[in-house]
Amino acid sequence: MVTKNETEATAGAHHDRMTAFKSKLLSSHPEKAVFGAIDVGTECYWWDYGLLSLYQKNNMLALDDTEEAASLRAYLRIPEDRAQSSELGNDVQVTNGSVVLASVVKEGEIDHTIASRVVTGKCDAHGASRTLVPVRPRSRGERRSLRTFPGVSLRPPPAFNPRPRRLSTPLLTPLNSTPTFARMERPSGCLLINVTARSIKARNCVIYNVVDDSEDGLVLPDGAVLTNVFTDGGKVFKSFEGVYKMNQSTDVKEAYKLGAEAHADLAKELKF
Repeated sequence: MVTKNETEATAGAHHDRMTAFKSKLLSSHPEKAVFGAIDVGTECYWWDYGLLSLYQKNNMLALDDTEEAASLRAYLRIPEDRAQSSELGNDVQVTNGSVVLASVVKEGEIDHTIASRVVTGKCDAHGASRTLVPVRPRSRGERRSLRTFPGVSLRPPPAFNPRPRRLSTPLLTPLNSTPTFARMERPSGCLLINVTARSIKARNCVIYNVVDDSEDGLVLPDGAVLTNVFTDGGKVFKSFEGVYKMNQSTDVKEAYKLGAEAHADLAKELKF
């Protein structure tokens, strides 16, 4: 940790903390080992979520009509009709194997898309062919940012930092820099997880834990990646290490609560 711009004292304190954790764990469970292996055999599936491209690829697998896709849906408890606990308007079209979970959508089309905990008046979400994914820094004061997704579930994450603020700048305004791009590994789709907005227009996008109260709604370029980072006091992070440091004093339960409140407040305003 010293090599990552941490002081020797901070690194030493972290080492002592982890050593104490290890000792307590082993004393409580003497029959267990710190590291171990479980033989799962050769006939198993491996779904890696450690990279953005893999996160999208392996979640979008749930839309396929293969034995592996059926196993993934069973693991995630997605019913075979691919719909659960949702309220969809009479004119909403759900096409190309889309999955809709715990969502409220009044009108629009959900095409080759996974929508989990989406609340919106109009959804125009489509999946299509291979695309480029822009990776853009956000402007100061905006709570949108980019991150990779190490999780395994389609359930929404906690907010990062408490006291979410309203957006003060337009959508997708860069922070004194030029967007960079990463190429998807396979034909992609649209992945909407925990999104509350007046309207959504997206193609081949990943939108993750976003609250957007703008009148125009979310209108994203093809292949965009968007997620909310709830910041305190207008701080701007420049790296994932910066996010880590900002979150050292964050109460995870409180972050969950504040994130849920941000979604609920906008949904109430939209009367959904």
